[in-house]
Amino acid sequence: MSLLRRWIDQKELKDLEQEIKQIFDDFSLSLEQVLPFQEKQARIRSLKERAENWIKKLKKIISRNGELNLLIPPADLVELDAQYKIFIDLPGINKNSLQVLIKDRELYIQGEKPPIKSKERYISLESGRGEYYRKISLPQEVDEDKIQARLQNGVLEIILPKKSSQQVRTVEIHPA
Repeated sequence: MSLLRRWIDQKELKDLEQEIKQIFDDFSLSLEQVLPFQEKQARIRSLKERAENWIKKLKKIISRNGELNLLIPPADLVELDAQYKIFIDLPGINKNSLQVLIKDRELYIQGEKPPIKSKERYISLESGRGEYYRKISLPQEVDEDKIQARLQNGVLEIILPKKSSQQVRTVEIHPA
């Protein structure tokens, strides 16, 4: 599981948007030479709508200051005899803005670190702000019903107990 953290400034986003629009404009010019007018117009409208929707989604991911809005926090995984432990760094996130979900043998960790509401003018702000998200596949031997989590000093600890090992038992044989 890799840490994804990418900084994109507004100029790079505008340049990307212009490049995408240019690609679709070029494509629409090539369509004009081949298709009948009404079919061309319908296809061009459809392509432009899809491109605009894609650009809107991309912009939604990126916050106003150019920082990637979806942050994947670093995690450490430890295996012990009876359990696994996951430690996830979530500085500045409180328990109320954090959620741990289990679905289809996947563990989802979601939280949000709110923007700074201060009248101070920051010269530099490197701490991640925005929505934190992490998805971890659970090993088969984890007992999902016994998973626990606790948040202390900005570190989320998730305890994943292993299922009890199969014990050998003798099966009684009855006469037929």
